[in-house]
Amino acid sequence: MRTRKRRAPFKLKVQCPKEDYEQICLITWIKKRYPHLKLNGSANGGSRHIAEAAKFKRMGVSKGYPDLTIPIARKGYHGLYIELKRIEGGVMSPEQKDWLAFLNAEGNLAVRANGFQEAANIIEDYLGDWKPKIIFKDKFDDDIESVLQGISGSGGG
Repeated sequence: MRTRKRRAPFKLKVQCPKEDYEQICLITWIKKRYPHLKLNGSANGGSRHIAEAAKFKRMGVSKGYPDLTIPIARKGYHGLYIELKRIEGGVMSPEQKDWLAFLNAEGNLAVRANGFQEAANIIEDYLGDWKPKIIFKDKFDDDIESVLQGISGSGGG
């Protein structure tokens, strides 16, 4: 007589948003909440061909540099740096920890944020009612709706 293998009980896996999606949502929110804010997102993450990775290293891209830089002096700090991780399961590398420690020691606010919402709360607390001293026109302002449509995939707002 043949015995049947028992299957493991079914477990529904609810996937946590990936870090790149969290960052896209965060940048989109920032552009709507603070349309004239100048910021920079680091191009450190992701996988690259070895030749491109070597080129980036020669260009000064540094492993572990925080995902987001907001160069606005507030609350006694020179600027805000955020290392964005997934809501669950995100682990900081030793290089990321070193960067945050260095930036904090140099008078910046450098923090880890777990997910879009935590990062948005940190930014709100840091910037508060910030208004720019100089306003620049940013191309992103012109096509924010197409960016949002691309994220949602709905094509219709």
